[in-house]
Amino acid sequence: MKYSENKEAQQAGDAQEGEGEEEGQEDAKDASQEDEEEDDVIYQVIPRQADEGMYTWGFFLEGARWDREQRCLVDMVAKQLHDQLPIILFQPAPMPEEEGGPAAAEEEVPGMYRCPVYRTSDRSGTISTTGHSSNYILDLILPSQLPQSYWVARGAAALTQLDD
Repeated sequence: MKYSENKEAQQAGDAQEGEGEEEGQEDAKDASQEDEEEDDVIYQVIPRQADEGMYTWGFFLEGARWDREQRCLVDMVAKQLHDQLPIILFQPAPMPEEEGGPAAAEEEVPGMYRCPVYRTSDRSGTISTTGHSSNYILDLILPSQLPQSYWVARGAAALTQLDD
């Protein structure tokens, strides 16, 4: 899966704002803008469900951090073990081998990191008859200014849950 922030949904939401909102919605929007300014947090508005694919959230990065301004992987901040990924739009599609399909899955894509996603931080699981681990889910292809080997050496991975 390739990382994709929903710019189209953001633009559609911006266009819809001027089309006769109710007063209560305007008040809520004003309040959220105030919160955004006070907290220095970047919020992303998703006005409707995706036409194709699905939105997911709740992934945690281990061994890397998500830079919300540059929109790419960067090194961790000292004493911070995990960082949360933003909402991701999954748009599954078959890929021909020449464009990175199953036969080319191990090839490094410049400017991207093939980030494994695990259910738990243990990163081990039972190997099934198909040869896949019961803990491994899939790879997210995330933007990075550093080569894949850098993140592999750091053990960078995404998790669906943190340890208690």
